Amino acid sequence: MNTITKFFIGCPLTSELRMHLKESSAWNQASIDPDRNLIEVRFQKQDYLGRYYDGQQLELRELKQIETDMRARMQSYCPKLNSEKLAFCVFPQIFLP
Repeated sequence: MNTITKFFIGCPLTSELRMHLKESSAWNQASIDPDRNLIEVRFQKQDYLGRYYDGQQLELRELKQIETDMRARMQSYCPKLNSEKLAFCVFPQIFLP
């Protein structure tokens, strides 16, 4: 059986973040785009907002750049949000075909 491993990089979807996103017309517009970069994922009874990366090797500097890019994207969607307080995390997920 072949499996597919992907890394998810994102931050917990807290009630504060969810509130800011609901109030954001930019987020609401982006949410109807099937190619948007950020998605909601549930992992270990917690909701996260982020994106998947294929099972490639990522260096620490690449992870930091991805985090910086995601913070900037969150800030563009939610200007009133202090994106520096978002706690980003990385976790692998295995998908069965």
